[in-house]
Amino acid sequence: MNKSEIYIGTSVDWGELNATLNRSVSRLNQKLTKTLRTVAMQKGIKKTEQGQRLDLYSVSQEELNTLMKNETVRPLVKVDSQKLNEGLQKVNASYPSRMDYDTSKKYHKDLNEVLTSSLDVIGTDTNKRTKPTKQTWKNPYKVGDWVDTSNQYSYHATGISKAMQKMRKEHDELRILSDAARVYRVTDKSYWIEVPVLKEEPSGVSNWKWAAARFDNLIIAKGCNSEYFHDHDWTIPYEGNEDAMEFIKCKMPIRVSEFESKYPKTTEHQGYRSEYTERD
Repeated sequence: MNKSEIYIGTSVDWGELNATLNRSVSRLNQKLTKTLRTVAMQKGIKKTEQGQRLDLYSVSQEELNTLMKNETVRPLVKVDSQKLNEGLQKVNASYPSRMDYDTSKKYHKDLNEVLTSSLDVIGTDTNKRTKPTKQTWKNPYKVGDWVDTSNQYSYHATGISKAMQKMRKEHDELRILSDAARVYRVTDKSYWIEVPVLKEEPSGVSNWKWAAARFDNLIIAKGCNSEYFHDHDWTIPYEGNEDAMEFIKCKMPIRVSEFESKYPKTTEHQGYRSEYTERD
């Protein structure tokens, strides 16, 4: 950093600044810029303005005077390079290269004082900040509803898929989780589910013949009679088989998205469901 330099902080695009001054403007190194951004934030200039980062550029005093009259390129802060250089050299010369905790704490405090005194706010932060949009959609579920949990294996888990992944991690003894779950608690914005488990086979079942031999009211929606074992969709209804099932609660709340409020995951499969379809 040259002692005669003035550094200005602006969120305008580098190319636009070059066009305004009719020359290629050099930037301050990013490590020091990052530290000075923090100082600018402490003085009221936010780190980003409408999504644009505050960067520092080298200009002359004459160019600074020109830019202060420009409505497009608005300098927000100014750094006195000579004051900054002298202050940093003085602080660094006052401390050893190795410091204990208390000395290091005082060293960083002195550094911050130099940085703060070297940076002046010369513009107005016009960043528009809006409050988060309030949720206007309603929770479509009520206690006792059954929801579809099939195909919830997304890598970027959100909502019900995140809750199901949490269930699998917390209950690794459950090899096969039901593809239907029951809502046991609701609020205006969220709901909680509980997964049915067969008492006789708590680890889970995917064999429809096993289920058909034990439950008279087994509902077969697809497959099962085909030659493909892994092409099926069947449900053991909870109604009429209450004594054969118990529920494991997922304590993680599932936030209702706007999409889910319009297209709820309610299902007609109200019980222990096993579903798998071979894809073409």
